[in-house]
Parts: sequence; C-alpha cells; structure tokens
Amino acid sequence: MIHNTKDSQATCLREAVNARDAARKGQLSGTGADAATGNASQRCAAFQSAAEQTECVRRVNNSQASGSVSGGGVLRESVTTTVDPPPQ
Repeated sequence: MIHNTKDSQATCLREAVNARDAARKGQLSGTGADAATGNASQRCAAFQSAAEQTECVRRVNNSQASGSVSGGGVLRESVTTTVDPPPQ
C-alpha cells in the first residue's frame, strides 16, 4: 500500500527542482551506474586490510546484480571458490 501525503509530494517536487537547477549549473557529479559503482567502491574503504578492500572492490565490479529500487535495492551475489590443503 502506497501512502501519498501532501508533504511528501511537496518535498519530492522541491527536490526535483533543486536537482534540475544543480544539473543546469553543472554541480552534479556522476549519474547512473557509473556513480553507483564509484560509491560502492568508496564504501569498500571501511574494510581495514588491503586484502579485504580488494575483495570488496572485486565483488562490486564482478558480481551478478538483481533487484530494483521499488523492490528495496540491489542484491549482489559473488561466488569465490577456495581449495583447502589436504590434512596432514
């Protein structure tokens, strides 16, 4: 069920006008998938070790993505196969 209120519509319209004005002034940085990938890569900086950061960036760039904004976001799946050494 979707609830529309006068306040939420007014806020949406105000944000749309602000975004249009910013775009006309060249104040918006990247848009679309490139910006989303860049943002996701920046979030990988939260990992402390270089190996974890590298693995995070790999997942962002090489994973299968599915989902939608209306469905709540994008789900990413990444499969990594490792081979454990035989016990001695």
